[in-house]
Amino acid sequence: MIICKNISWRLILPGMLIGVILSVSSCRTNNCENKNPVFNKFVAGSKEYQDELAKQVQAVGLSNFTYSFEKYFQKDGKDFIVVSMKGPGLCAKGEMVVQNWGKMQGINAANGAGYRGAQLAGLRYEITHDSLSTRFIYKGVERVID
Repeated sequence: MIICKNISWRLILPGMLIGVILSVSSCRTNNCENKNPVFNKFVAGSKEYQDELAKQVQAVGLSNFTYSFEKYFQKDGKDFIVVSMKGPGLCAKGEMVVQNWGKMQGINAANGAGYRGAQLAGLRYEITHDSLSTRFIYKGVERVID
């Protein structure tokens, strides 16, 4: 082991600390800022929120988003997942009805525990509308990347 006596740790240590701070701050995963007033005014799952989300997703295209799992819940005897949806100019949370879990069976079995933030690569879903609601219906996923 070679020890350099001419190097002052007082000069090196601050540089190392600054490097660590910069690298940690650049690893933030939530760089999602929403500017759509509808998403700021209404809660995810409300008719107004779901209507606006469907409109925005259809305008941009379903394949132009990245999706990650947020949570699982049941309502009125049905299974739902909340999915974080990030795309060009859009950052929102979509509530999706799950009728067939398929490759996401592990999420269902664990009630979503431990899967928060998992990427849903190749997420497939359809959007249905009627006079009372807009629904996002989960159809499948290629992979869950945890």
